[in-house]
Amino acid sequence: MEFSSKAAEMSARLDVNGDRRVSRTELAPLIKELNPNGDATSTDLEAAAFAKTHTDLTKDDLTELRTLVTKSAAFTGSQIVMELPATRATSGPVSHDPKAAAANIDKDLARTGNPAGTAAKVGELKVSPFKFFRGTSPQFYREMIAGLKDSPLTKAPRTMLQGDIHPENFGVVRTGAPDATGKVPVTFGLTDFDEATPGPASFDLVRGMSSLVAAGWTDPGLMAEFLKAYAEGLGGNTTIEAPEVTTVLTKKGKQTDAKMMAERTTPDGKFNLEANKKNPDDRIDPASNQSSEITTALAKVPWLEGQVVTDILRDQKGTASSDLQAYDAVVGGTIVELKELTPSNLAKQLSDAGLAPTGNTKSDLERYQAASTLYLGDGAPKTAMVAVSGKIFLVKPRAAEKGSVKLESLKTPDQKAAYVRDMGRALGAAHGRSGDPAALKAFVADPAKAGAMIALATT
Repeated sequence: MEFSSKAAEMSARLDVNGDRRVSRTELAPLIKELNPNGDATSTDLEAAAFAKTHTDLTKDDLTELRTLVTKSAAFTGSQIVMELPATRATSGPVSHDPKAAAANIDKDLARTGNPAGTAAKVGELKVSPFKFFRGTSPQFYREMIAGLKDSPLTKAPRTMLQGDIHPENFGVVRTGAPDATGKVPVTFGLTDFDEATPGPASFDLVRGMSSLVAAGWTDPGLMAEFLKAYAEGLGGNTTIEAPEVTTVLTKKGKQTDAKMMAERTTPDGKFNLEANKKNPDDRIDPASNQSSEITTALAKVPWLEGQVVTDILRDQKGTASSDLQAYDAVVGGTIVELKELTPSNLAKQLSDAGLAPTGNTKSDLERYQAASTLYLGDGAPKTAMVAVSGKIFLVKPRAAEKGSVKLESLKTPDQKAAYVRDMGRALGAAHGRSGDPAALKAFVADPAKAGAMIALATT
């Protein structure tokens, strides 16, 4: 029975009215009935999981569940924003009309025809203020641009923006080619260039400081530390201060592609499901059209020429990209990642606001490559662009050294301050490679401009 029908049956069998609440204990047996043979769709199960998270539900709640699962996505931006507390619903640096914000987020969630992915993303957004912040950057920039109308912050020196600065987008990155033992030189830097685009440096700076607030690191002193360290990075200081960062760099610096392959794959070229935290259902049937399409697409990638695809898994990337289709593939002796490649929303918003040149003729792949080269230098990965089922995917090798600091491990004010300074230096060094270091340094050294950015980030 479809869940929409099951939800209606729940309402009838529990005989709920507006005054009586349904306990989780009462609901559990009915949820179990939802999937007796393990054949419910992901949308059904998402709705069931939603039901389980509520200690009690009214008849209206059950009716809403029935409505939700008949839509293309299990939940909508409107329901997220209106359900969250006011402090969580503020994803940007200025106050907003929640209904207008919800409507915009609904449009953002409709960017891809992947209902299961959209449902997964919405589930992520509801976990915490920080997750909400991470997954709603388009709305953040709408509000930031509205709040910066006629502000001198829009005239900040230009650089290559990473476009989504937050603590979890910093991690281990390689800085060059492997040595004779296969080990690669690593440092602490930025990953993820999906939103990268040229623009005023203030956008990365405010986004970065706002992310600290969203993560619960609300001490204004941290914002000042971030900007001070940013100026140090512009001057070439890339000192790593946080012991937690040093620890992860030391550990991941010992990793090699060969070790990664041994850990994540089996001798016959298949993924080790347990090591990759995957289920059998995540494996693409090698006899399917989907497998054939992906294999054919990868055969056109120059740096994979002549190599055989032996296994493909469905994957789900970080919060902001969790609604996009993604795959991992074993190709010869390499693990390759494929993720939908979408236009930079930030680039469009800056252009629409007159804050970026119009008529940019670079493809999304060229934009991504330009940013990764500026930020990672000789450590920038090989990339390619392929088409699968009418969608464009970015292809790159999985980085053996991939890793980051767990934010929950940063408990004391001193630990957080050291990590924030490392973030600032890494961003400053990257901005200085594409912008004018002296002009950028003068900008953040101006007390009025620094104060305006901090105020905007903490409002």
